[in-house]
Amino acid sequence: MPTGLIAALGSETAREGARLRILGEEAQQTALAAVVEAGNYAISFDPSRADEQTKWAPGPRSDRRDGVPATAYLAKQERVEPSFPDRDYAHGRGWGLPPAGEGQIPRSAGVVAILTTSTDQPHDWISAGQALQRTLLYASSCGLTTALHTQPLEIPSLREFIRTQLCEGAYPQLVLRFGASDQAEVSVRRAVDDVLL
Repeated sequence: MPTGLIAALGSETAREGARLRILGEEAQQTALAAVVEAGNYAISFDPSRADEQTKWAPGPRSDRRDGVPATAYLAKQERVEPSFPDRDYAHGRGWGLPPAGEGQIPRSAGVVAILTTSTDQPHDWISAGQALQRTLLYASSCGLTTALHTQPLEIPSLREFIRTQLCEGAYPQLVLRFGASDQAEVSVRRAVDDVLL
């Protein structure tokens, strides 16, 4: 991605009082990918979290207007380097989009970033959410896709590792990867009357 575009994403995040930390070094990206993978495994072995994830991932023929539809994830994880695992929404059922191609060389993980705040209070969480919204809208307007990873941030010890080792003491709120994709699907949306009074 052009340097100017990466800087613009960071500027959009900063407008809401957060920071987008770009991990440009391969060692940092590899370390973060390993922490995402550890978080993914930890969550998969927690029955209550697995049940919740299943609840939010209806089958392909579902007419639900919320959750994570089968058109929002791949049936089989693509190979990216370094390897950032996706959540297994299909739970081995084969749901999801077909992979781009078997046996292809690994794709780049894209631009790897961590959205951080200087403190970790409720107002910081709101700022992080507003920064995320602004950053995602800007990225989308530039034709970029974004992968979001929360797995390690749901495990306190892994989040603390990211904070101290990769964020210079700032509080990680979300792990993101920006890039281009050749697959685009329409997402589901609740009816306006369901969410507004």
